[in-house]
Amino acid sequence: MESILRKPVIIGIVIATWAAIVLTGMAILWNFTSTPGQLGAPPADRPGDTRLARSLGGDTLVMIVHPRCSCSGASLGDE
Repeated sequence: MESILRKPVIIGIVIATWAAIVLTGMAILWNFTSTPGQLGAPPADRPGDTRLARSLGGDTLVMIVHPRCSCSGASLGDE
């Protein structure tokens, strides 16, 4: 009779332990995903060896595209 009573208790302990481990893992992942990363610092000035002309009146947008990508033409307004 005791062995019959022990099995459900052992199974309950195993399930409770498993659930605690899963919930702890989920809490760790939740904390990781909701923690912001380090802020990046943009360079103070442009590289000196660039051949790109700088706009004197405002900002300059630099876009790097692949010449054979269909999205490149659409982004540049060619299509």
